[in-house]
Amino acid sequence: WRSNIDQFGNTLVRASYPCPPKYRFTPELTGNPTWLKAVHNLESVAFRINKEVLEWASDSKINRKLVPSDVDVKTKKEFAEIEPQKKQIEKLKREKYDKDNKKDPRHQFTKSEEELWLNYWATKNRLTATKNRIKTRRAQFERDLQTAKDLAEDGRPFYHRVSVDYRGRVYLPTFSYQGSDFCRAVIEFADSGLMTKDAIGQVARHAVNIEDKEKLSHKEKIKVGIDRGIEFAEIGISPDKHFKRIKEAGKPFCFYRTCIEWRDIFAHRLIGLRASKDSDDKKILAQLKIPQKIIKWAEGHYKTLDLVTVKKKTHKGSGFYSAKDNKMLHSHLPIAADHRSSAFVHIGFMLNTEEGHDMVNKAMEEDLYQSIADRCTNLPPKHSRSIVKMVMVPWSYGGTGWRCKDKVSEWRLENAGKIPFLDAMSWSDLGNMVDTILGVLDSEFKASGQFRSALGRAVNKAKDRDDKEDWEGIEWTTASKFVVHQATFKTKKKVNDVA
Repeated sequence: WRSNIDQFGNTLVRASYPCPPKYRFTPELTGNPTWLKAVHNLESVAFRINKEVLEWASDSKINRKLVPSDVDVKTKKEFAEIEPQKKQIEKLKREKYDKDNKKDPRHQFTKSEEELWLNYWATKNRLTATKNRIKTRRAQFERDLQTAKDLAEDGRPFYHRVSVDYRGRVYLPTFSYQGSDFCRAVIEFADSGLMTKDAIGQVARHAVNIEDKEKLSHKEKIKVGIDRGIEFAEIGISPDKHFKRIKEAGKPFCFYRTCIEWRDIFAHRLIGLRASKDSDDKKILAQLKIPQKIIKWAEGHYKTLDLVTVKKKTHKGSGFYSAKDNKMLHSHLPIAADHRSSAFVHIGFMLNTEEGHDMVNKAMEEDLYQSIADRCTNLPPKHSRSIVKMVMVPWSYGGTGWRCKDKVSEWRLENAGKIPFLDAMSWSDLGNMVDTILGVLDSEFKASGQFRSALGRAVNKAKDRDDKEDWEGIEWTTASKFVVHQATFKTKKKVNDVA
């Protein structure tokens, strides 16, 4: 990037919508600040499509189970239950509904008619919203699937274009490794990394994370993932046989992608153990008691693996497991780092108060999302942690109650059918749920309140300066040297404006 708008019309730093063009602050790209380096680094990473995942996900029998195109049987039954009421509602609308009375259009209704009307529309709107969310999610999946097919057919590595909002927050395209579950599964690095012992441990942690069955510490995830390695490999070998487990995972497409990685790790490790002369390796092989049928499969699959000869004993500080002829496996799989409640650790360190240090210690020792979820007894136990996390993340960085509700609503739209408890909620019910969670958060995390107060004081100090005009707004520089320029404008209401 040499200017904020490139030769193709792409914009790097976007103004806050709906700021009028004449008031937009355009940054000057001078020097090479940290945030711009980060943008260039992100845009320099080459990706490719995993064709095995693409082929599996393209099967309509599979993808329609993971990303349905219509509502489930229960929702269809609810639609059918209110259908008989439709004629009564239409009659009320024709004969008694007073659309000219803006304050009370239902003033002619009897009490029973009022109850019928309100119940019908509350149910109809909720069911229609659920249906629309499911269809929107399916439409997005089909667009992403076609994009993946086009890129796979092209065959060349591709790159993600980055944009930044006025606060310095980085965004990637919809079809990216930060996109949907399908996008994260089908997109992988064009370059690869050697599978050291540490790397395999991180793949183990990643598998446990995305299956999302239990809440464990970082070390526990690695241990449990390693212990379940053969299970994961079996899923990768026979996905149809284990489809129920794939479907029930937190991120089904990503879970399948990680299981085929484990399939490769298992085949490579088994052949390495059989070729090794080390006594410990021989004991491990004896304990595994691998059937001859599986050994024969591993020998065949091993020949398909992308291997590289490595003569050194370590790579980036980590050793390797025994491998036949020193041929090591390497991987293209992107995995997420484990940042446990990083927002709260960040805030705690910035405050540098007793409450801040307490919050840091609590975040390092506990699963904060789960501890808050345990306090929210009105949430379904299976999904309580996920729901609380949707609220806690924007709240911890100063998001308003409205913003937290909006984030939950966005998640619901993008993951229709995933948490039925959320799908069944009206907007007001969703708002009440978020308010309840926020009440628990305000009582539990005093440090976040201090952080918000500190931000408020800093903003007010800038606004109170008498050497600046109000319309100039306020400006501050982030740790990455990104200059944030923010101003608030009031608009005059137009007379006789037509919406």
